[in-house]
Amino acid sequence: MKAAAGRISRPRAVQESLDRELAATTWGDRARSIVLAPELEAWVWSDSPHVDDVAGWRTRRPPLRHWLAEQGWLDGPVLKPNRPKEAFHAALHEARVARSASLYRHLAERVSVRRCTDRAFQELRSTLRHWFPPPDSG
Repeated sequence: MKAAAGRISRPRAVQESLDRELAATTWGDRARSIVLAPELEAWVWSDSPHVDDVAGWRTRRPPLRHWLAEQGWLDGPVLKPNRPKEAFHAALHEARVARSASLYRHLAERVSVRRCTDRAFQELRSTLRHWFPPPDSG
């Protein structure tokens, strides 16, 4: 959800309100809310070559991102289409790849979470790493 000029987006406003309420509890700054927009397919759109492979675009021309831009799914240099679910389904349809749960499983197995550019997802990842830091490698 894009913010209007000078206003924050609804998910961000909800998150800030929840954070204020949590801060007033005995948990204080140890509690944190993160509001994820309900777009399952948002994490699919990264710069990983596995996205193209799973969607059936490994050898297709033009490349997937170019096709998405030509079809109006992508605006400018962004990685995630404005309507990620519909764009993914359109790409699958164009490549004649049947939708299935196994496609998402393959993406989850191959696409690193480090490549996800979604702000809320990055915030979740950062919070979890803060709460549960990796063991020292020394």
